[in-house]
Amino acid sequence: MGVIVPSSHEDLSRQVFGRFRSLVVDQVIDIISPTDLDRWSRNFETAEAQYLAAQLLSAAVIRTNKMITSSYRHIAEVVLPDLMRSAGLWNFDCVEDFLFALHDRKAALPLRIMPVDGLRIDRKPGNSADSVVRNFAIAAKVGDGYLWRADDPKAWQPFAGLLIFVDDLLGTGRQFAGFAKKYQLNELPPQMQCVYIPLLATAKGIGKVREKFPRVEIRPVESLHASAGFFNETVDNSGLWVRDKVNAAEDVRALYRQIMSDKDVPKEGKYSMELSVLLPGRTPNNSLRAYWNSTGRWQPLMPR
Repeated sequence: MGVIVPSSHEDLSRQVFGRFRSLVVDQVIDIISPTDLDRWSRNFETAEAQYLAAQLLSAAVIRTNKMITSSYRHIAEVVLPDLMRSAGLWNFDCVEDFLFALHDRKAALPLRIMPVDGLRIDRKPGNSADSVVRNFAIAAKVGDGYLWRADDPKAWQPFAGLLIFVDDLLGTGRQFAGFAKKYQLNELPPQMQCVYIPLLATAKGIGKVREKFPRVEIRPVESLHASAGFFNETVDNSGLWVRDKVNAAEDVRALYRQIMSDKDVPKEGKYSMELSVLLPGRTPNNSLRAYWNSTGRWQPLMPR
């Protein structure tokens, strides 16, 4: 049986597209342009396809530039002080004194911050992980002396302090696991306390990193629910799609694949978790291709 537009959702497409476009035009959602939204909407040509598009927009986990800046400040003002206290490294009367030291270019704190990136995992480093740390440093006014690259041998010299890895999304956990293996995090001396701070994290990714690298503490700013996948079924094992509880989840997935195939779009990649996460700069490849793909005859909502 194919996908039907439920009677209770017949006006969904018009309502969702209208509301979403208003948010984009008013720059409440500032990471998508009205032009890209209009072009993207034209990918969906039938009533069923437009219904799917409306659900894709409704499901989108969007973090705007202001939201991300707030997350960066949360890391600097809440997470790092808490980690310093837990590690017995806190020597300040207040958070303001800590931040003053964090802003200092001399790097007096026992703290090193680096991206999940390097030549051992990527011959052309400088990907989104690098930009995440750079943007974090700008938003939190982190002194240059605290910022390190994994390929700098001095970054791994033993010290009694915190080694912080800031990232945008912990999805499957494969990227961080590859990084941790190549740079031998499990072999570092115990006084170097490794902490991984993704802005968002999936339950699957957290589990994988904890299993393989138990010495790495994970402190996500936000955790995505275990049912964050777009095509997830209801919990009663009926096979119904959780988003409308009418269509079968596999029928919705089949419709999605057919739409993408008809536009000459490649299948979902190995890192896809069928998520609907949209972040500034570069949409994660853990999210569905429908949001970011630029190949074939597809117009992306947010190009990577």
